[in-house]
Amino acid sequence: MITFMEKGIWLHEAIQAAGHSLSQVDGEWVASDEGVVQAIIDTFDPLPHAQKAALTLVKEASAKKRLQFVTQAAGKDAEYTFKAAEAAQYNVDASVGVFMAARMLETGETADEVATEWNLRSAGWKQIGAYLGALEDRASRDMAAETDWQQCRVIAKNIIERIEAIQ
Repeated sequence: MITFMEKGIWLHEAIQAAGHSLSQVDGEWVASDEGVVQAIIDTFDPLPHAQKAALTLVKEASAKKRLQFVTQAAGKDAEYTFKAAEAAQYNVDASVGVFMAARMLETGETADEVATEWNLRSAGWKQIGAYLGALEDRASRDMAAETDWQQCRVIAKNIIERIEAIQ
């Protein structure tokens, strides 16, 4: 007779990967080879799997939130970086970079107007990016310290709530 303790979907995957099966029939657990399957159940540690799955949830929520503030397109991150650098350099020596010059030519804005807007946006992006990164780091640290696999999802849920609250 199988003594079963739930350890997440990963346990069932490990049993299948070992070439065995475990199913419930009339309220009893039935295995393809009781001794081998029981040994898998007894030795299986779900913690690394739970940590990885929960951290993936956090990273997905972080990426989704990040896209509310920046555009995901090839080269767009470099454009943001160049604009921020040009705006910061303008504040140092009033030099106008190629992105600023193009914007000024097309919109009629002054260098001061463009630099002010880009500096404000850059500061906002940095704040959001720093906070999202810190939350991801917190999730990684807390999950690495966790010894109860079921608590990994709780940690992820709490961090994700904080991510979703960012505006």
